[in-house]
Amino acid sequence: MGPMTTLTASVLEQHTVPRASGEPRAEPSAEPAVVPDFLLLGPQASEFVLPLADAALGGAAAPLRAVAWTARPLPAAAGDEEGRTLGECAARLGVPLVSSIAGACEPLFREAAAAPGRLVAVCDIGEESLGAFACLVRRVSPIEATAALCGSPLRGAAPGAFRVTLHGGPPPGVRGVDVALELARRWGRRYRDLGVECSGRGVASLEVQDRAALAQLLVATGAAHVLMPSDAGTREVLRAWGRDSDWREFRAGDDGGRALDAELDLGTLEPLVAPWTDPGFARPLRQAAGRPLRGIVLGPLADEADAFIWAAILAGRRIADGLVVTLIPGTAAARAALETHGAIERLRAAGVTVPDPAPRWEPPRPLPPGTWLACGAGPSLRAELGDVVWAANAEVCAVSALEGAIADPRQSEAVTPPFIVSRAAGARALPAAIADASVSRPAPLPHAAGPGVGATGALRAVVWAAVGDDFGAGHVLPRGARAVRLHRDGVADGLLAARPASADGEAMGRGVVVAGRNFGRGERADEAAWALYRAGVRAVLARSFAPEAVTALAYAGILPLASSRRGVGELARLGEEIEIPGVPEGVEPGHAVGVRNLTRGAQDALTHGLDEALVAIWRAGGRLAFGRTA
Repeated sequence: MGPMTTLTASVLEQHTVPRASGEPRAEPSAEPAVVPDFLLLGPQASEFVLPLADAALGGAAAPLRAVAWTARPLPAAAGDEEGRTLGECAARLGVPLVSSIAGACEPLFREAAAAPGRLVAVCDIGEESLGAFACLVRRVSPIEATAALCGSPLRGAAPGAFRVTLHGGPPPGVRGVDVALELARRWGRRYRDLGVECSGRGVASLEVQDRAALAQLLVATGAAHVLMPSDAGTREVLRAWGRDSDWREFRAGDDGGRALDAELDLGTLEPLVAPWTDPGFARPLRQAAGRPLRGIVLGPLADEADAFIWAAILAGRRIADGLVVTLIPGTAAARAALETHGAIERLRAAGVTVPDPAPRWEPPRPLPPGTWLACGAGPSLRAELGDVVWAANAEVCAVSALEGAIADPRQSEAVTPPFIVSRAAGARALPAAIADASVSRPAPLPHAAGPGVGATGALRAVVWAAVGDDFGAGHVLPRGARAVRLHRDGVADGLLAARPASADGEAMGRGVVVAGRNFGRGERADEAAWALYRAGVRAVLARSFAPEAVTALAYAGILPLASSRRGVGELARLGEEIEIPGVPEGVEPGHAVGVRNLTRGAQDALTHGLDEALVAIWRAGGRLAFGRTA
């Protein structure tokens, strides 16, 4: 992992929380705490984060500006109790709740609020192109998102950066998608999980819609985020959207002579295509020319300028017979601009389908066999199409629609270089905050101020459940229509249904889960950990943990302990009482933790894998409690 580069460091510096002179450091980590400008919540995260933050704040408004998306139709339909509850939570928090379009969330924020130098925290938003506007993205987990929404700064190191300098300008037929595919083909393994900073005169030679496509595809191929400088092109787009006041020049300065990670001459590129399942296997368009197609999609992550390119190429022409061609505008404002300037009318006359806005887009069923092309396709849309969909730029998609097979825009009479399309002007704005719902405000969320130790400085708990290897987050969480409410309120499906009861029949106050190898794997690790905490679990003893589970458990206030010498089943069994002496002070980074079985007398030393920052968070009682004390 390389050091942070100038653009990234500059954004983070402007958002660092100042520490008063002599103020004790709440967290031992040397990483500065930063406060984002916005928090963006995808549909799955919203279902978890909004009710949790609403309860944590006791119904008060959230101190951080946020936008949340839902896959549910809005307003909630009659009988949709979960949808109504979600809307009420959003109303009390003052968070706009918006229906996604074909699974895409980010385009709305891109048009309405992305601006140079802003720091945006995102949760459950798979791909984004905000870096094309010099806007830095910080990805956070659901519990981190909840803490941020409640006013807690973001903590922890930002990803290292991979710096690439772009030279020259793209030749005709080459767009931002092709630049991204070339970078993925050459250096995809090197920039995976790092931030990618693009600089150089080549950035200015790209239209902003091409920069957006470049950023989106780089994130899709593994980059943690993408960041580019802002210039006159950025300002022109913001001015067209009625947001000239948000613009400022933002570019890299002297980096102290640090060697560049990569350089790319745009003038040497040619159009490329690649399977979306592995864009690193990009190939020149000429090698795939003539391949028959069954469908083409310009998805919701594409810029409206790409739709105008389609309208200009297809105007007065017809798409090939038997081909399914679809345009999905990513925002209501983009659709309105296309309608106002006649683009949608021209596209429909050419045979293109422009469906009504919907949270989900479904291709024709059964899916016609054969290859599809897609530009601006997010994870949801690509999941609908499966492994038959290839990535290509908007011009390639448009001329291929005329031919019914993969075609080269450089050899098409429909495209006359230089191909210039003006962006439609029109004010863009985020939805207004939802008016306060006329419902009662919830009681503040009860959360321990520590890990729940007794007066003797020891944690005593009973083994409530014992599970085997590869017990993932999805196994912890409940399923069905009541799943969201249940796991939020602390019912971990059938996992803890048989937990022992005390003599008076009441469930015992603290519990332990014993597990095999790779406990807690899966995307919903935060939600699973929170469900366990709310159910009363205070420690998990496992043979080993999935990497994401360790952080998630600590964030929820649960101590993860692993046995490197033997299976933990020999140490603790279902219904037995265990004791962890000397907590929380006895839990230190790099030190083993002693565990005693008070029922049988067995004992062992286990490891926790927590660094200084995670130990501090666990000691506070989890990320939400730590946020109130940091």
